Amino acid sequence: MEKSESTADKALRALQAANGKSRISAVDLTPRPMAAEERRDSRDVSRLVDTFRYRSSSCIDRCRSSPSSPRRSPEPTNMDFSIRAANVDDCKDIARMLMELAEYEKVTDKVKISQKDLEQDGFSKNPFFHGIVAEVPEQHKTKEGHTKIGYALYFYSYSSWVGRAIYMEDLYVMPEFRGKGIGKALMSKVAQLGLAAGCRQLNFTVVDWNKSSLDFYFSQGCFDFTDKMGYHVMHCEGEELERLAQP
Repeated sequence: MEKSESTADKALRALQAANGKSRISAVDLTPRPMAAEERRDSRDVSRLVDTFRYRSSSCIDRCRSSPSSPRRSPEPTNMDFSIRAANVDDCKDIARMLMELAEYEKVTDKVKISQKDLEQDGFSKNPFFHGIVAEVPEQHKTKEGHTKIGYALYFYSYSSWVGRAIYMEDLYVMPEFRGKGIGKALMSKVAQLGLAAGCRQLNFTVVDWNKSSLDFYFSQGCFDFTDKMGYHVMHCEGEELERLAQP
């Protein structure tokens, strides 16, 4: 693999841009030489996703330890959760959360895939994507009974500037579980998988009005490629795609 000192990256030809107002974001993954035994196929790397367990401690723990703090309601202060590789049985919940994400981004009319599509495209012999899910124990399940409360979808890509890359298509945590480090844990796991596969960068898009997400990504060392380099995500679908494919 050719080494490069450049921190720039070409804009990824993203498969989906939310509503034409997306920003291309990126984070450089530290380059390092790989020994021959480390050069794994991406499918082998995906098998490295074991179940990682976490405990999130909120400010309420620290506030309650202070005699001067006001009394608070007896809500859970520690949130146990785990991150693991998605399997075909998770597709029902991924489809549910995918729609929740689309509702949040106000693009439900753009969602055309089904649970069956996810099962076929993500868990066939040659998957188009990989996924990880965040799960909480039964005592923290939602009022609807859900224990799968977050997910990330990703796939491997290639940059003609720096080589191997990983693209994060979706990152989502249900609203009542945000602010507990779950989104950060999901994104960190995607970055770990990218590094394990020899990737040198992580790419994704975010809608320009989502300031809280932008602030979070900036805090993690990501940068706005649209602002920095002027690249935009281009999109072609439907009849236009069929027409483009004509000789």
